[in-house]
Amino acid sequence: MLISKNQLKQIVYDTIPQFYSIEERESLVKNFICEILEIPLTNYLLQKEFELCEAQVINYKSALENLSKGQPLQYIVGKAFFMEENF
Repeated sequence: MLISKNQLKQIVYDTIPQFYSIEERESLVKNFICEILEIPLTNYLLQKEFELCEAQVINYKSALENLSKGQPLQYIVGKAFFMEENF
């Protein structure tokens, strides 16, 4: 499935609960896409479109559902993010 980065970003952005600030939302979108789709940050920044396999689409939809319920991204991906580092 071929999808643009803007489409991916918009879907995640619309799913994130409204209690996050704009800055937090931007960071969550980037981290969500990179972690859930296993895309390196450089690819995320440079590419305009992504070719997703069926497993990635399933994982993406499942993670979006959890995110829409207010589950923190750190719980969904099993990592915490701070200053562009993963813990």
